[in-house]
Amino acid sequence: MSLINKRHHFFALFLAAILFIVTAIPTHAASASSSGDVVVRVKVGSTQMTINGEKLTIEAPFVSGGTTLVPISVFTNAKGFGAKVKLTGKSIQLTYQGHTIVVTKDDKAATMDGKKVTLVAAPVVKKGVTMVPVTAIAKAFGIKYSTDSSTKELVLSGAAAGSTTTSTNINTDAGKTQIGDSYFQWTINYPTGLIQEYQSSNGDVLVFRDIKKQFFLQIAVEDATELMTTEDIRAHLLRYVSKGETLVDKRTVTTATGTTYEKIVTKDKNGFFFEFRGTQTNKFLYTTIYGKTAANLAEFNAVGSILDSFKTSFNRSNKSIKDLTKIIDGFKVFLNSDFALAVSLPKDWKEDEESSYPYYEYEDAYMFMDVTSLEAGDTASAWAKRMTDRFEQLFAAEYGKIVEQKDITWNGVPAKVVKLRYSYDLTNWWEEYEVFAIKGNYRYYTEFAYPEKMASKKGVSFDQLINTMSVDFKFIESNFGLITDEYESKDRLTKVVQTNNDRGYQITVPKYWGKDEAKDEEGLEYYYFPGGLIFIGAMSDQGNPQAIISNISSNLQLRTNGSSLVKILSNSTVDFAGATATKIVVEDKSNVKVSPQVETWYLFSRNGHVYVVGGIYSLANGTPYVISQMEDALKSFTLTR
Repeated sequence: MSLINKRHHFFALFLAAILFIVTAIPTHAASASSSGDVVVRVKVGSTQMTINGEKLTIEAPFVSGGTTLVPISVFTNAKGFGAKVKLTGKSIQLTYQGHTIVVTKDDKAATMDGKKVTLVAAPVVKKGVTMVPVTAIAKAFGIKYSTDSSTKELVLSGAAAGSTTTSTNINTDAGKTQIGDSYFQWTINYPTGLIQEYQSSNGDVLVFRDIKKQFFLQIAVEDATELMTTEDIRAHLLRYVSKGETLVDKRTVTTATGTTYEKIVTKDKNGFFFEFRGTQTNKFLYTTIYGKTAANLAEFNAVGSILDSFKTSFNRSNKSIKDLTKIIDGFKVFLNSDFALAVSLPKDWKEDEESSYPYYEYEDAYMFMDVTSLEAGDTASAWAKRMTDRFEQLFAAEYGKIVEQKDITWNGVPAKVVKLRYSYDLTNWWEEYEVFAIKGNYRYYTEFAYPEKMASKKGVSFDQLINTMSVDFKFIESNFGLITDEYESKDRLTKVVQTNNDRGYQITVPKYWGKDEAKDEEGLEYYYFPGGLIFIGAMSDQGNPQAIISNISSNLQLRTNGSSLVKILSNSTVDFAGATATKIVVEDKSNVKVSPQVETWYLFSRNGHVYVVGGIYSLANGTPYVISQMEDALKSFTLTR
């Protein structure tokens, strides 16, 4: 739902800057695929790793920068994936199934198959053990990863050490003498005897090798609308050169047809030569790399290079060219093997590689699909009704509306579609489509949402998107177990008493509310719920409680100075928790980064402390349901000493 799935939603407090995240998409993941030869299981905080059931002791994985870091041995252990590792200073080179990754300790910059990338979190050394971001490495190696919802373990599956992955032999197309990419506008002669080992999701990087690993070919294309100098292109080529390689040739080459390219040749310590070429045209920078073993540079040059056949053009009428493009009419197909999902999206969309379910985004627009287990007797219509009822519970009528509900066919099964329109500030509006479908023992939920200002920019309509989605239901039935819908299964009726013995108070709140255990420097703690939060704090009265209360009241009043967007709705003296309290209610629409909100503050002193108790709710979520839950919680606040 819209309120639950937005990535970030902020609430402002004067006493502390609160980053309040209201998106809580339930994280479900498929069981590990059994197709690989190796299954590795690790868990955050646990010193145990299992490889095909065998228990090993490791440094415990931990979370940093929103991603999990694991010991490098998760990938290098010879009993498992057996990735080869080479250390050079702070740099670490990992090689597995023809893929090469170079990372650097304490640095987010990395290269994957020669292409520069930025990691979510930098590798670090912990107790003498190198820890690396697991999802980035697994993704680059083609190792499948998921989360076991029952054990909370991260499950990785892939080929065992020494085995080979399935590659594409490009020589299987009779009559084809060239390969190329019609979108990126290039062609090259068939690299005879080479196997396509890797292709990026949008086709901008291709890697070929022979079975014996004696020859190497890579073609990479990047956007380059600004004119690059010779020095710029050479500097770009040098980014591909690994440490320890010797530069043996560097020049500008002009061909018989008048085109020019920059050329660099290097040699590594094993006698492997690499030729790098770079040329700019078609608003692209083309980088081609050819490598092979040779006794010396003369021998390397003597045979001639396949790169001589590389052209920055593509003749669509030439039937002898095999088109390897992944972008057709501006769209590319994303494949998620864990969920057996294929979906076609505009070329500028990206996959969130850290997500445990298929999630794709372009600027603020996004779409995702999730799978949960079906409960007996449930239907798509009943499921959609529960979710729309929840939407109306959480969105004020002025801010959110159910625009349309209709029946469609999705992947060959009946489905219910709900279209929503909502805003958090009455200025920036969102449109959201939700699809509810049931097949076999599972429910399939798809969400597609975007700001209305991106309606034409997002590049794909709902009908286009839904018609390109394809899910293998048999795969889901065979590979998934019980996947509980954490959002729907929340107990929203039961209430619990939360007690703070140190500060001497307790409060009764719904069981499903979240609690921020970490207190800020003012001693505040928070209970948050969809649409708002409760804050509670207690500080020493320093012998002058009234001065502290007056100071806080004055600061709240100062927020209205010079701004018509902040209003004091009321300022009164009331009885609260058995004490005489100052109650101040503030409406704040001043912060463009924060949803307009209403704040209720109770300020009073007791037992040598000044207490600050209150609640905040977004105006967009100011429904009777949300307000009453907040007010009931505040009314339950009592002092225990």
